[in-house]
Amino acid sequence: MSPITPLEKGSSRHLPSDRGHSHFSPRVTGKMTAITSTTQSEQELSPGYFCKAVSMLVANPSFTEKHKAKMAPLAVMACAETVAKDIVERKKHSDYFTSISMTVSPCPEACDNQHYHCVVGTKFLHIDWERIHGVQVPCPDGTCRGILQHDRSNYSKNKTLFPIFNLEGPPSWCIFMKLTCRCCRRDYNAKMRATCW
Repeated sequence: MSPITPLEKGSSRHLPSDRGHSHFSPRVTGKMTAITSTTQSEQELSPGYFCKAVSMLVANPSFTEKHKAKMAPLAVMACAETVAKDIVERKKHSDYFTSISMTVSPCPEACDNQHYHCVVGTKFLHIDWERIHGVQVPCPDGTCRGILQHDRSNYSKNKTLFPIFNLEGPPSWCIFMKLTCRCCRRDYNAKMRATCW
């Protein structure tokens, strides 16, 4: 290859015919706004809604790029995103979770998305002792008399899920709260307390 000549420097000769507009244009489709608008008005999150949401997130290139190095499969991450956004953040926990677990239901409608079918039967756990059971958790340190308070969840900041392996099939995926002691300022995970109870 020959080096670039002074006449070729800064020229638009090698640019695409649309001058890069297709690359820099927003990639929001009409489907995303339609699903978002139905979210606001929809009172009950049906399995059909979850199927559409998982299909949309798995097809989103920025979502797949962001979660490609995560421990959980992409379809599980898409379902967890929907659970966190539409159930946990809106505090509808008691409507969809039985105690601390929720099982992804099959879609009775004609949902032909293979990604959603992969997560049907998967259990999601949400461990938040104060919100679910009204329990104020004491500090595990025997010398401290403090009470643990909420800081954030493992999914809210880092978008990570904690796997719980069992003998009955695929792992359960856990969203747990990170707790901070008011007195000694130590950090604890709610999942650590879950194994004790």
